[in-house]
Amino acid sequence: AGRGAHRQVLVVDDDPAARELHRRTLAREGWDVQEAVDGATALVALRAVAPPSLVVLDLTMPGMDGFGVLAAMRADPALQGVPVLVVSGRELTPEEQASLRAEVVTVLQKGAYDRAALVREVERAVQARGAQQSSEGVLP
Repeated sequence: AGRGAHRQVLVVDDDPAARELHRRTLAREGWDVQEAVDGATALVALRAVAPPSLVVLDLTMPGMDGFGVLAAMRADPALQGVPVLVVSGRELTPEEQASLRAEVVTVLQKGAYDRAALVREVERAVQARGAQQSSEGVLP
């Protein structure tokens, strides 16, 4: 998939500085970045147009949090295949970690990764999804 391919990402975070950092970092790599300030806004954006290649999702937000967004995405046939990369500053319980492992591509701890790591994880998530889709299309 070259730069002309569908390279859209939705960044969902109530922290403007975090959204800006992710938007700038990913736009520099050729991504078309949309932003949402909370979970409800994210779901409206996700359902308004063709789903993005990836969602970068914060867990701790007012109103609908990241867990609510994930549950809604996984319950919606049009969105359940969209990879999710969680970026959170929250200390996760073992139960939350287990739940997220089943639902998301990876979890990055805010402040514990650099821009290169973010880009690497985003690219890896989208490549994994593409490989999964092409292998699904081969079998009758």
